[in-house]
Amino acid sequence: MRKKDSRLRENAMSCSDPENHGFYNGIPPNTASREDITDQPPNIDVVNRAEDFWVLGCRLGQSEPSAVCNERERINQNVLHLDLDLNPDLSPSEQDDKTPGRLQTVWPPPKINDQEEKVGLKYTEAEYQAAILHLKREHKEEIENLKSQSELRVFHIRGEHALSTAKLEEAIENLKNELENKLNKGSEKAKDVCVSTEDENPPKTYRNGPRKPTIEPSCPMKPLYWTRIQIQNRSKTSTPTLWDSLEEPDILDTSEFEYLFSKDTAQEKRKPLSESYEKKSKAKKIIKLMDGKRSQTVGILISSLHLEMKDIQQAILNVDDSVVDQETLEALYENRAQKDELEKIKQHYETSKKEELKLLDKPEQFLYELSQIPNFAERAQCIIFQSVFSEGITSVHRKVDIITCTSKALLSLKSVKEILGLILAFGNYMNGGNRTRGQADGFGLEILPKLKDVKSRDNEINLVDYVVIYYLRHCDKEAGTDKSIFPLPEPQDFFQASQVKFEDLIKDLRKLKRDLEACEKQMRVVCRESSEQHLQPFKDKLEEFFQKAREEHKKEENCLENAKKCFEETVGYFGIKPKSGEKEITPNYVFTVWYEFCSDFKIIWKRESKNISKERIKMAQQTVNKLTAEKKVETKKINPTASLKERLRQKEANVTTN
Repeated sequence: MRKKDSRLRENAMSCSDPENHGFYNGIPPNTASREDITDQPPNIDVVNRAEDFWVLGCRLGQSEPSAVCNERERINQNVLHLDLDLNPDLSPSEQDDKTPGRLQTVWPPPKINDQEEKVGLKYTEAEYQAAILHLKREHKEEIENLKSQSELRVFHIRGEHALSTAKLEEAIENLKNELENKLNKGSEKAKDVCVSTEDENPPKTYRNGPRKPTIEPSCPMKPLYWTRIQIQNRSKTSTPTLWDSLEEPDILDTSEFEYLFSKDTAQEKRKPLSESYEKKSKAKKIIKLMDGKRSQTVGILISSLHLEMKDIQQAILNVDDSVVDQETLEALYENRAQKDELEKIKQHYETSKKEELKLLDKPEQFLYELSQIPNFAERAQCIIFQSVFSEGITSVHRKVDIITCTSKALLSLKSVKEILGLILAFGNYMNGGNRTRGQADGFGLEILPKLKDVKSRDNEINLVDYVVIYYLRHCDKEAGTDKSIFPLPEPQDFFQASQVKFEDLIKDLRKLKRDLEACEKQMRVVCRESSEQHLQPFKDKLEEFFQKAREEHKKEENCLENAKKCFEETVGYFGIKPKSGEKEITPNYVFTVWYEFCSDFKIIWKRESKNISKERIKMAQQTVNKLTAEKKVETKKINPTASLKERLRQKEANVTTN
């Protein structure tokens, strides 16, 4: 059936144009393109054909001549090779799509060279994103342009505002001066220009003016608010005063007096350091040479200082900590300008004009002025080290002293020996009959903190309680009174001594010595580079300090050696052995044992002392009551109705009986 259908199609194709002889629609097979074969339908003129012949040929199934079939196959092969030659860059999938007999993709339609290109056919996702980015870029440029125009306009407006403000301030100042001049003129007293003296008698309306001439300084002076006294024509009977004969001397140097006591147009007020710098006009941009965080830190420091730069300079040059305290000086030293920052600021001062220097930000101005103090860093370091050395040597001395005092107290206190003797006696008694623990001549001090764990049979008290009670009732004769003294060193002393390490003390002393030598070098630099004007009193004060510092350092080294010897003597005196696994005996090990024992001992001692004190008070009260009971006083009433003699006689009789 399939063969029959294929024959019908081939017959129809061959019958459509019998005169072409292998040509397809008049095109030779060697020059035919794929479009000519696949896209153009065969030109079959069925109407002009003999209908009977067409139907007959189809029904009879006439076979197509083999020559025609071979010719068709050859045309198809030529078209395929021609397509591959014309499109060598096509991928295998695209080449397969171009293969005759396969369906073509619907979108996008093939581009035809001779047809007009349509815009919609090139619309892709990449082009869409590119268009969006282009619109965003144009939008951003437009906003930046508008912003720059706005800033320029604001800049011009601020400049005009600053100019107008300056003119108005000048006008206000002129008006104030005019008003002051008018007020001064109005306050002058009227004088008579001329007086008629024809009869040599002064008129009754004559006014006596001031005796002294008017003084007109070259500049307005500060007022002196006193009560003026003017001498008029006095009668001969009036009492003379000092002012009648007091002569006013002439001022030799009026220019100096005017300079010192002239009136300022604006009253000068003492302001914080942050307000001493010139305020910048808002219309002009402030110049910043440091990063934001650094500038903010210096700005905070300036705001916290209520000092002027001249005060800081005098305190540094004169080594005076009464104006600038230690904490402020340390803050100034830590926030001083670094080398790269100072180079930028100095370069700006050297290359900029005067108006540009006024625009420099406050932190930069402050650091520059601070750097103008001769050898500020070296001087500040020497002044700060004086306090650092004093604190360091005091700390070492306190630690060395607590070790020495505590060790000597354990060696010298008689009450310590008494308490340890009680513990030894109670311990031997408890260990009686035991061959390994009994009959001891001494004991390791590590047992002292554990005595509180030894409970009595009824669990009411422990061994420490019993030792304290026994000591107060049998050894301390002043127990329960104000004269009773705690028999052991204070627990707090043992605690502080336990925190001391000899290695740390040695390191601290060595560090202080190195810092002392480094500071001496800084002082020599200052003395070498400073002028004679700025050399004193820095040199004398620092030399005196270094002399005392070396002596104190040597003294503390000797004290440390004595403390170590005293501690070693204490360790040997009590027969203390190092802990297992350790080679040396440290103050922490020895004094921690005593600290724990003394803390428990003191708590119990206070409690039992109060109990004994109450018992003493109770016994004293009982004694008083007993003495009072032994001496009884009998009173008898006198008969009020008896006569006076009778009452006196009864009273004498009662006294005699008693």
